[in-house]
Amino acid sequence: MSDARQAINAARAVGDELANPQALEEAELLIEAASRALSEGRYREARSAAMAAKRSAMLAREASLGVLEKP
Repeated sequence: MSDARQAINAARAVGDELANPQALEEAELLIEAASRALSEGRYREARSAAMAAKRSAMLAREASLGVLEKP
């Protein structure tokens, strides 16, 4: 879950230039679901949600960096 949180923070760091805010929102919802699952002892579900959160956050950040790098 630490990797997912770091990816979410990196996407947030892009700021108002975020090209895909829906992906960041999805990542935030998924990390919350992962935390709930972990606290309830559903470890596989927690891992799966955390991995999905990381992918969504990376997508949000990469889409924004692609937009920011274009002339």
